[in-house]
Amino acid sequence: GALAADENAFLEEALSQLHQWQLWQLWQQELELQNDVVGELRAAGLDVDEEVLLGSGYRVDALVKVGDRGVAIEVDGPSHFIQRRPTGSTTLKHRQVATLECIEVVSVPYWEWNELKNSVTKQQYLREKLGCDT
Repeated sequence: GALAADENAFLEEALSQLHQWQLWQLWQQELELQNDVVGELRAAGLDVDEEVLLGSGYRVDALVKVGDRGVAIEVDGPSHFIQRRPTGSTTLKHRQVATLECIEVVSVPYWEWNELKNSVTKQQYLREKLGCDT
C-alpha cells in the first residue's frame, strides 16, 4: 500500500522531470539551429535582424533585407513538424505573417539545413531560398 503509493509519486515526478529535460533539449537544439542560420545569413553579407517583433504581434526568427523587400526567415526545427509536414500552428503563423505584414516568409526546415555540410553550401542554400545573388 504505502510503498506502492510512494513509488507512483516518484514515477510521476521522474516522468515530469524527464519531460522537462526533453523540452529543454529540443529548445536548445532549435536555438543552435537558429543561431547557425542567422550566422550564415550574416556571413553571406546580408542585412539581418534577429528575433524581430512585427506590428502584427508575431515574432520572426530573422528579418532579412533583400533589395527593397523584407523577407521573414523562420528556422523551423522538429517541433514545427509532424512527419516533415508543418504543424497547423506553424502553417497559420507563416500565412498570417505573410498576409498581415505583406512580406514573404521563407521557412528553413531543420532536415534540409542539417544536410548542408559547410558554410559555402549553407550560404548558397539561403541565397536560393531568398532569391538573391548577393
